[in-house]
Formats: sequence, C-alpha cells, structure tokens
Amino acid sequence: MAEKLLTLRLEPQVEFALSTLDPNPRRIMGNWFEGLRRWHTDDFVRSRSQKLKPDEEVYAFQSDASNLIFVFSIQGDEATVLSIFTKETLEQFRRAMDAVA
Repeated sequence: MAEKLLTLRLEPQVEFALSTLDPNPRRIMGNWFEGLRRWHTDDFVRSRSQKLKPDEEVYAFQSDASNLIFVFSIQGDEATVLSIFTKETLEQFRRAMDAVA
C-alpha cells in the first residue's frame, strides 16, 4: 500500500524567499519539504519540529545541517509552509523583542 503524502502549499512569501536562495540551500529546503509531505511517517521531521502554539498545529523545523528554519502548519491532509528565515534573523528578532520587553 502506497504512503499517503500530505499536499504541500507554500505561502507567497515562502516562494519569494526560496527564489532568493542559492541552489544548494534551495535543494536542501526542497528535501525537507518532501520530508514534511511524509509527516505521518517521517519520525525525524516530526521529532525535530517544535510546536509553536499549544492549541494549533503550527510548528518550526530546524535542521543541524542548515542555517534555515521553516514554520509550517498541518491541517488535515495539507501542510502549509508559512515562512522561512535564517538562524541569524531569528536571533535578531529575539534581541529586538527582549529590548522592547
């Protein structure tokens, strides 16, 4: 029996971010997106994804091999990639939020 893959949808800002990446990081992201499509059977992707909202299926995924992080949601049989950013961008955001608090 064939594995049922999730439908993958990329938000417009994700499409734009991917278009700005060099070929190797773009290929790496494509591989992670394929793992995301196998969400129900890919233990590695599930174990490395952090749930961001306790009452919603919104997650962040970061691999050790990449400087990139992507945020996604799972709803039924669809995975939607909401955003892509670098570890440096995340750290700058955290510092800015700490300065405001």
